[in-house]
Amino acid sequence: MLLAKNRSRSGALVDIRHQIPGRTRLRVPALGRTPDLGSRLAEALETLEGIHRVRLNSGCASLVIHHRPDFTPTRDLLDRALTPILMPAASVAPPPPKVSRRAERSRARPEKTRVRVEAPKKRASGQALAACPICQLKLKAARWILTDFWRCWRDHWTQRLHGRLLASVALFRP
Repeated sequence: MLLAKNRSRSGALVDIRHQIPGRTRLRVPALGRTPDLGSRLAEALETLEGIHRVRLNSGCASLVIHHRPDFTPTRDLLDRALTPILMPAASVAPPPPKVSRRAERSRARPEKTRVRVEAPKKRASGQALAACPICQLKLKAARWILTDFWRCWRDHWTQRLHGRLLASVALFRP
């Protein structure tokens, strides 16, 4: 049973994707879902006058029709040949309503759940605690780096000042 989901974006059961003299490529969305359908469509097209052979590509859901260069299959001709196979009388469904792409995307999105953010807990000293373990680890690392940097800077400048102080005192010694 082939319903509206077997239609292309334009709503047609078959779309002509490319046409040059001697060759026509059709996109048939139903081929992607029903692989055995391809052989029946190929047989129906090969019975038409002017068509030499039909090549099936079920992976891409397409048919390539090789025909006489002076013969060009029209949409009406293809519809008349393929519609009885694609839409048997029992499962004829009306074309789907046109829906904008924005509406399709909004339907496909899962509904967002709201997360309630609580105020951060505070230590006795008034500093806020990080809620997640990764954030706590980052805070510990940042504190360690800053402490180490301060200690290094303090030691460096203390040594420099001490050296300069000794040098200046040495100048005044007799």
